[in-house]
Amino acid sequence: MWVVVEGRAHQRRAAVSGEVLARRAARLAHVITLDGAAAAANEAMTAVARDAWWPITDLLQHGGDVAPRVALVLDPALQHVPFAALPWGPADSRRVVDVTATVRCPSVSACGSERQVTLTGARVSVLYSDEGGEGLAPLAAARDEAERIGRRYDGAAVERATARALREALAGSAVVHYAGHALADERDPVRSALLLAGEDGAGVRVPLAAVLDAAVRARLVVLSACRTSRAQARRGEGATGVAGEFLRAGVDDVVAAQWDVRDDAASELMVHLHEALAAGAPPWTALRLAQQRMRADGRRPARDWAAYVAFTSASQG
Repeated sequence: MWVVVEGRAHQRRAAVSGEVLARRAARLAHVITLDGAAAAANEAMTAVARDAWWPITDLLQHGGDVAPRVALVLDPALQHVPFAALPWGPADSRRVVDVTATVRCPSVSACGSERQVTLTGARVSVLYSDEGGEGLAPLAAARDEAERIGRRYDGAAVERATARALREALAGSAVVHYAGHALADERDPVRSALLLAGEDGAGVRVPLAAVLDAAVRARLVVLSACRTSRAQARRGEGATGVAGEFLRAGVDDVVAAQWDVRDDAASELMVHLHEALAAGAPPWTALRLAQQRMRADGRRPARDWAAYVAFTSASQG
């Protein structure tokens, strides 16, 4: 994988073969989502960290200080790894999220030095779709999540996520939050869809292409929907799933989830995320702060907070 720290790109290879690393990463991606599997998850996180994280920590430390952000361009075997949850070092109780923020990039050229991101005072649209459909249950907490987030900003627009409302938000707001269901096609993300609000109160399957076919001026999109960063691992394509379609449409930064997250946990983390964003933190730092709060609470296992990842595709040279 490539590691970009303070504008400098470094290529590092894992300590084991790609086949072994892929097997260990796949096990981690599975066990971290299981109830009552904390010991197995910790063992799997340590195995992946030993092979893929500990060999790069020297790149992040200069004069006793740790870089506040590390950008990663991941090999296929690592694209589903929750880096925030990995142990920072051998015999170290800290996790990566306790020490630095991670952000993922589709390419090295998209990862340059950390740019200044100021969203304070920007136009914010918060949309929710609490309808069920396509075999998915209604999301009882989606509207409450949207309203709580809307109160974090002055003048935020909070409304039901119809296809029209989402297109208008993407064209006219700097920050767009979507709370609802995603129908992710991991093999071919361009065929993915969102379950948006229909006129009759039922959920309507709307292809991403129909949402992203107009002008997209949003700088940050937050996808509070399951599996929005999942895609079949392929070299050189970033495996960013639904999130990747928003990046390709011109959005600078996206926050998305790697696996299914419980509604109450998702809402809690999203409110913390927007509190940090509203205070001026860049997306990757805001996500880190939200995850730290969830982790410090002690009630939430890693499956509830480590699912979320930040992506960037804006040139930062």
